Amino acid sequence: MPNSSPGLREGAKMADDSLKRILFSAEHDSFAEAILADLVDAIPILGDLTNAIRVKDAMDKNLPDRTVLLQLGDLVGGIVPVVGDVFDLITPTNTLTYLLKEKK
Repeated sequence: MPNSSPGLREGAKMADDSLKRILFSAEHDSFAEAILADLVDAIPILGDLTNAIRVKDAMDKNLPDRTVLLQLGDLVGGIVPVVGDVFDLITPTNTLTYLLKEKK
């Protein structure tokens, strides 16, 4: 069986990096990544875990206070069962953070 081509490996690495940003990063490289991160937030339990990781990521990277507070608010607001899932859908924190970053 032949080895995968370098281009295929690069593509797989890019997809892996993008997935890590969607799930675990408070910074997103594209509008699509930010929207996907917000959709993941609405998944019970998984969304709460990824939100907690994003709060830590924002603090570790010394991102602006606004970003840390948005991520923290998303975490706290999304924890309550059922109501939190609705909160996550109507407050697209990752998309807002991305748009605010792009505005600068």
